[in-house]
Amino acid sequence: MTPQLKSQTGASNQLGGPIRAWAARLAGLEGRQVSVALDDCTRIDDCQLVSGCRQGVETLWLFVNGADRFVSLDRVIDVWEAP
Repeated sequence: MTPQLKSQTGASNQLGGPIRAWAARLAGLEGRQVSVALDDCTRIDDCQLVSGCRQGVETLWLFVNGADRFVSLDRVIDVWEAP
């Protein structure tokens, strides 16, 4: 787990700058097709990021193959725009 995500999900907020950068990056990807790398070395490819990194919410909301999927931020390693 990355320190930014651990801190974002309830630990002390001593990494405020990186957390804000992570949240801004996810907000910029909302509504776009993305790929998500998870901590178990799997990926979720070609899904839509509906919502991510909202205050008080500890999941990414993805739309995958016609269904909503919620992924705990603790499991997310990286998110990037799909080609």
